[in-house]
Amino acid sequence: MSAYDESVESLFRLLQKGIKNFSFVWDERQFRMSVTQVAIPITLDMVSFEQVVMLADEVCYASKKSGIHSRIIKNAKDLSYDEHRGNLNWGLRIIDGLEKDLFEVHFQQVCSLNSDEPRKKIEILVRLKDEESGGLIYPNDFIRAAERFGIISKIDRWVINHTMKQLAEREGLWEQVDQVALNVSALSVRQSGFAEFIIERLAYYQLDGRKFCFEITETEALNNFSDTRKFMAMLHGSGCSIALDDFGTGFSSFAYLTDLPFDLIKIDGMFIKDMHVNDIHYGMVDSIVKLAKMLDKPVVAEFVENQTIVNKLKLLGVEWGQGYHFHKPEKL
Repeated sequence: MSAYDESVESLFRLLQKGIKNFSFVWDERQFRMSVTQVAIPITLDMVSFEQVVMLADEVCYASKKSGIHSRIIKNAKDLSYDEHRGNLNWGLRIIDGLEKDLFEVHFQQVCSLNSDEPRKKIEILVRLKDEESGGLIYPNDFIRAAERFGIISKIDRWVINHTMKQLAEREGLWEQVDQVALNVSALSVRQSGFAEFIIERLAYYQLDGRKFCFEITETEALNNFSDTRKFMAMLHGSGCSIALDDFGTGFSSFAYLTDLPFDLIKIDGMFIKDMHVNDIHYGMVDSIVKLAKMLDKPVVAEFVENQTIVNKLKLLGVEWGQGYHFHKPEKL
């Protein structure tokens, strides 16, 4: 056994002893603790602290899943098959993308279903540029990994800052748009100082907060009620509006809606895209719209893909639509 192995094994034994002698008590119940220990080499190609922590976290997760609770990695190449695939690979690409400025701000129009409505709305979307192919990678491919490694807030901050920067630099675009919608993740909403970051960026670029709408998923708003309420209140103080996104996924409870200071409901696209051929989804949309009318909140329907759906939405009284039928996303 090498000196490296001996020193790591010694540290592992100390940690195991400490955990073994530790007793966690909650509500008069005693819980036994266990630890998964992994040692990995730090190499020259690890260019940031986030990469090191991400790699260690994923190796620990994979080891525990396979039933290995102590593992010493001597060579980074040993990780090439198991740990460098899937989530980890995406996580490293995201870190790389942030460092190399490979992300892009795109937008999609949100169109009025009432021809007399003069206001112009857009939703900001993020894309990641593939260095090898030059193509674009969509959020569905990397957002889960970003959430898994806790770096989704870095993407949120990048998108908010770059969107505001472009709008501030392009006066014509800023004057042309009446509302700019931006998605924020649950991790960002819970993050200390995130609302203050948005308010500070508005002041820095001298932009009117009344033109911004921040979208929070309904499920996360319900799961983190106090954090969400505080976040909404702070942004309202700067004139921003709040949308409950993907509405309908938390359909089991409406009681909380009267206690959240939101301004707009966006119906989850899974109910919209086939509502013209699926009676159950049509009924769900109808119920959500009726609820929105009772709350006096406007409604946006996502994933509008054809005129038949537009006609159905108009009959139900939906005010806004968003989807490929109206506009395919493009670079801002």
